Amino acid sequence: MLIFNGELKHAHEVTLSDLERGFFYGDGCFETLRLHRGRLPLWPWHLKRLRESAVLLRLELPDMFCEVKDLERLARLLVPEAAYDARLRLSLWRAYGSGRKPRGSAAHWMLEFRGKAPPFFESRTLTQEIVPLTGPWPHHKWLGEGRYVRSLPESSKDEVLFADAEGCLVEGLQSNLWLVRDGQLWTPALESGGIQGVWRRAVLDLKKHWPFVVRESRVPAEWWTKETPVMMSNGLRGFFPLAGYPFPKEWAECVHEVVWNLEGS
Repeated sequence: MLIFNGELKHAHEVTLSDLERGFFYGDGCFETLRLHRGRLPLWPWHLKRLRESAVLLRLELPDMFCEVKDLERLARLLVPEAAYDARLRLSLWRAYGSGRKPRGSAAHWMLEFRGKAPPFFESRTLTQEIVPLTGPWPHHKWLGEGRYVRSLPESSKDEVLFADAEGCLVEGLQSNLWLVRDGQLWTPALESGGIQGVWRRAVLDLKKHWPFVVRESRVPAEWWTKETPVMMSNGLRGFFPLAGYPFPKEWAECVHEVVWNLEGS
């Protein structure tokens, strides 16, 4: 089952033209969401990023996206109650037009259940400490402005750390980076080339709640040592540790307690 344009349907009931621009050219965007205890606590930050994407793509956002309670109700229709901590994918794409001629800003959208969400604080293994953002590889990760890095590795429990041309740390493979220095929590500034993660944005926006200082700055690679407390984060897992590196779990638990108990609206 899935939600298509606000209606619960079986997959075989959804019919899309293979000439539809959104399907044929990938003219759209998506968000991966965590339904936590039947709610979407991070929805305000997902919605902000969706709005920014929609402006760039000239797509209309459905009115329902502004009413998180409606979206949560639909999400719960998809998810078995035993899996109320679930992984969801929300896709938005242009409804009309083919070839190189998009027509209008009307959009289709679809919400899908992608299984149970990963457990909190599950560690991942850093397979390569620092990978530069340069070099032509056939399998790559896009970091904007024409910069690509190879996509390493395929295991969901492996992690990679990327650095920019100036040697500043950027982010992980599918996650943002945080480290503790001088008793403060630091995360690389987006000008380094990282992705605007929803968890990252939420932690920065809510920093008045934390008993420690949070700073957004360029992070030189020499700050990275085996003794440096470090966390990775994304909107599915929140903060999580890297195997073999110190993990400031008390700080992580403090943030989780606030963020995952937020009302989505």
